[in-house]
Amino acid sequence: MNKMRNHVSLTVGAIIAASAGVALAGGLSATKKTVSTEYIKARAANTTAATRRVNCGTVGCALGIKLNAEYAVNDTVTITFTSGSLVDSELPSSFTTSGTDDGTTTRTVTFGLLSSSSSAATYRVTSLGGGTGTTKGQTASLTAANLVFDTAAAQSGVSATFSAASGSGAAFDATIATADTATIKSTQVLIAVADQWVGAVGTELDAVIDVAPASPATPLTRFTTTSTSTTQDVLSVTVSENSDVVFATGFTAEVSAISYTLKGDFSWAVASKASTIFVPTCGATENGSSLVSVGTSPLVAAAAGSYTWSCLRPSNVGAASTLTIKNNITGGLTGSLKAGEFTLNASVVYKSPETQSGVTTSTMATSSSAVLTGEEAGEWTINGAQIYVPYMPYGDGIDQIIYLANKGAVAGDISMQYVSAVDGSTLSTPVKIGSIAATSTKNIAGLVRDNLPDAAKVSGRLALIITVNAPAGDVDVLASYKIGTDRAFVQTRKL
Repeated sequence: MNKMRNHVSLTVGAIIAASAGVALAGGLSATKKTVSTEYIKARAANTTAATRRVNCGTVGCALGIKLNAEYAVNDTVTITFTSGSLVDSELPSSFTTSGTDDGTTTRTVTFGLLSSSSSAATYRVTSLGGGTGTTKGQTASLTAANLVFDTAAAQSGVSATFSAASGSGAAFDATIATADTATIKSTQVLIAVADQWVGAVGTELDAVIDVAPASPATPLTRFTTTSTSTTQDVLSVTVSENSDVVFATGFTAEVSAISYTLKGDFSWAVASKASTIFVPTCGATENGSSLVSVGTSPLVAAAAGSYTWSCLRPSNVGAASTLTIKNNITGGLTGSLKAGEFTLNASVVYKSPETQSGVTTSTMATSSSAVLTGEEAGEWTINGAQIYVPYMPYGDGIDQIIYLANKGAVAGDISMQYVSAVDGSTLSTPVKIGSIAATSTKNIAGLVRDNLPDAAKVSGRLALIITVNAPAGDVDVLASYKIGTDRAFVQTRKL
């Protein structure tokens, strides 16, 4: 078979025009089938050509040709496919059109394969059968089993485009009959692709961190009584089959596991206690097990931290997975809980099923597909105001001025945390240092100083967080310091 190189390929302009209903070169009919993006990618990852192939015979797609001109011997039709996707060695060596629209004796037109490549096939009229009928309106169907494609080049699907030329090479048959425009196109999609799975967060994390819990007395280590629970918060998420798409039977990927990663500030969590602080469940069970796998390092206990877990087996597709985060695990907290937003990533580990000839367990490729990326998963807030003082020096000859103002009608307890700018220590455990009445001001410099370690009082460069369980809009802090006769103001901000 003569192989054409660098054959005419489908241009972007042709695709756009065809999709807008412009007749560029008539006539293809098609039955389109949709396969999952993940199936195509899994097949494309196989190492042998045979296991990468799919064909219209098994997928269920079909391609037909309809002539709209008078053809003669040596005239040609060319079908251009998505670049590099065609396995042209499987093409039929010929096809025959039949039918007439003028009521005379049917004339049969035989087309023989003239040349082909991985992107196009050109057929030439080799004979005009007996009869006096016109060739206009004649149709043919290419055998579906002979339309074979390599998924390595077809991961965005497969389209086909029709063109025709006379024996001398002049383009013709470029107009689709008006009556055919609903079904006959210059370009048709044979195989479309779509994401197999969709994900959604159900119940978001929404706890409110308590600045003054009744028990235990340590602030910022429990949730408020207005939360669902003072000791835990629960996230739920579901990964489901994409119900908006009808996939060709057998042309979806096979699920091995669903992996979830929650991102947020987990600097408060002790990594060695992760298995009791974080409790994931899957929606399905097997032999009493919830099919959860958390791996060997599921927790990144950091300000930009994460927790990862997986649900095993395809039975978990469509079932909600939950993650319970507990704050009452003995020895589980490094300090206070941290307010902030959470995001969620979810991905499916999958492989192509054994539905086609040549595919075996050993040749199936396993891959992963992102379903959710950076999805909003809720937020922890604090039931009060937090004011950040980015710099406050301590030592001989340095005076601190820290005034707290509460303009509202709600009194509040005051808690303090510090971080040393000298040794780079982590944020200290919050400690209650007093309270402030409604519509009042209070000098808290002495209260802050009394609750600092001795080393910091003698020589320290600190950052402070002042927390008050009163409405955030009502509370402000003025901070400054004086060295000798010089006074400097510190720009504070609310967190």
